[in-house]
Amino acid sequence: LGHMFAEKNLLRIFLQNMNDSLEKEGKFAVIFLDGNKLFETFKDIDELRGIELEGEPKWTIEKEYDVQSFAVKNAFGQKINVTHRDLDLLRNQYLVQPDVFIQYCEEYEFKLEHNFMLSDSDKETDFKRYLRCQIWTKKDNSSDELRKKL
Repeated sequence: LGHMFAEKNLLRIFLQNMNDSLEKEGKFAVIFLDGNKLFETFKDIDELRGIELEGEPKWTIEKEYDVQSFAVKNAFGQKINVTHRDLDLLRNQYLVQPDVFIQYCEEYEFKLEHNFMLSDSDKETDFKRYLRCQIWTKKDNSSDELRKKL
């Protein structure tokens, strides 16, 4: 999901594809780095690092944006660089603002069923403390007007 927040149209394409692919009452789940939590953490530092394994951090998240506010107008394009020894596919991502994702999902006729952090750990070295999970159900087909925005 972090790739979809590079720009609005990528998120719209993703949500339209999800709506087209699912039957009514169909579900999808997403797990993503919570942009709000990361933005607050990055007010004081520019990089997070996991525990050291064999002299290297298990994971890193580096701030690569320079906005001072994570308001809705700045919800897209806030780049971070993520590396993880077990998940090499995460490299270039963007902060995901959960409330903005919720607004877009609702616009595309999805209902939020569950919304939670994967860990309540207060350890900065725990990668899961930054991960949010959301489970969505399709209520109906999205409108033709939304398709025209693609």
